[in-house]
This record gives sequence, structure tokens and C-alpha cells, in this order.
Amino acid sequence: MIRSTNTGVTASIAPDGHVESRLATFTRGTLISTIEPREGMTPYARSGNLPALWAAAAILALCAAARRRKPPTLSPA
Repeated sequence: MIRSTNTGVTASIAPDGHVESRLATFTRGTLISTIEPREGMTPYARSGNLPALWAAAAILALCAAARRRKPPTLSPA
């Protein structure tokens, strides 16, 4: 990933997430970095929003089931 901004952080980020090289904030300069193309799809590109929608539906179903459950009644002593 390459990030380039006018006033923020300009950096080269490796596939594992660590910053390989960067320019200091608010400095003018040129960042030179080696970039290796990658193949394949990310997990989000494969499944999209579907896992999040399933999780939201499951949470709503659990909330609805908990709300319908009747509280226990106390027996007179």
C-alpha cells in the first residue's frame, strides 16, 4: 500500500501492515520504495458485507428471543 498526502503522512506499507518507509509529517520530499505486486483477493473482496449482515441478523434474533422469554414467577410461601 502506498499512501501519499499533501500535509499528512506519506508512507509505504508492507502486506503484513508494518511501515517500510515514510516521510516526516509536513515535510516536502520524495519517497522512493520498492513495490511488489500481489495476486489474489482479500477476504472482504470474496465475501463483501455478508458476514457482517449475518452477525447483525444473529444478534437481532438473540435479542428478540431474550425479550420474548417470560421471567420466572415466584411461588407463594
